[in-house]
Amino acid sequence: MKYILKLSLIIVMVFTLSLTVDQSYAYWSTVDSANTDVTGTVTLGTWVAPWDPNVTYNTGDLVYYNGTVWVSLKTSNSGKEPSLSKPNSNWWTPQ
Repeated sequence: MKYILKLSLIIVMVFTLSLTVDQSYAYWSTVDSANTDVTGTVTLGTWVAPWDPNVTYNTGDLVYYNGTVWVSLKTSNSGKEPSLSKPNSNWWTPQ
């Protein structure tokens, strides 16, 4: 139990540190509550670039914008700001 608590604290600390920079990294962790083994696995994701209005993104591209990772739903969306509240905002979806 102490190992899981320490691992959780480390994950929270790493996530908190990622909020202090322009770049974002994604982290995934899987917990199997039926497993009594005290070992754990953390899989590190890939770097996600900040959204740039001058870049043309393709379907499936990831960007980081206003504290959220967004997935491009269409190709050739240069200048289309990630948002759910703007008219014609069907270019992006939050991750």
